[in-house]
Amino acid sequence: MNLKRELGLMDSILLFVGSVIGAGIFIAPSFVALHVETLSGVLLAWLVGGALSLFGALSLAAGVTIEDPATTYVDDDVTVGPDTVIHPGASLEQGTIVGADCEIHSGTRIVGSRVGDRSVVFNHCVINGSTIAEDAAIGPFAHLRYDVSIAAAAKVGNFVELKKTALGPRSKAMHLSYLGDATIGSEVN
Repeated sequence: MNLKRELGLMDSILLFVGSVIGAGIFIAPSFVALHVETLSGVLLAWLVGGALSLFGALSLAAGVTIEDPATTYVDDDVTVGPDTVIHPGASLEQGTIVGADCEIHSGTRIVGSRVGDRSVVFNHCVINGSTIAEDAAIGPFAHLRYDVSIAAAAKVGNFVELKKTALGPRSKAMHLSYLGDATIGSEVN
């Protein structure tokens, strides 16, 4: 018998999912059993955890780095480009599209939005129904809501809130600001 030491894509995905689900068998039951009173509830929680692990494994197979799959939430209709890093505690929801080579930091929630290639979203940002072009930087603690458009290489700093606003290319809104129902041109500081 000649054994080979190689894992294919499917083998790697199954190994990852099996490890997460297997670890959950030893860690989760006592915690879940304290909060769920029925055996079917415990099994349902275990299956949901397995499904989330599968989505995480498929993302990893596509070249996405999820630093802590146990604390990261990614809806099944979300698309994430290769070489993107998602830090612990991030949440990507409702058809969000994240480009290639991006970085999504901890505590960030992105809902129904687009993030362009090579963009960075720093810690604890909330982005809802917005479009961020390539090479942009958002946050930390920024809030983009409803029809916000951030152009290429623009920067939104800490404690900035935007609503129905277009921020032009290479423009900056760096800190402690509210921009609503506005159009900001290019290279504005």
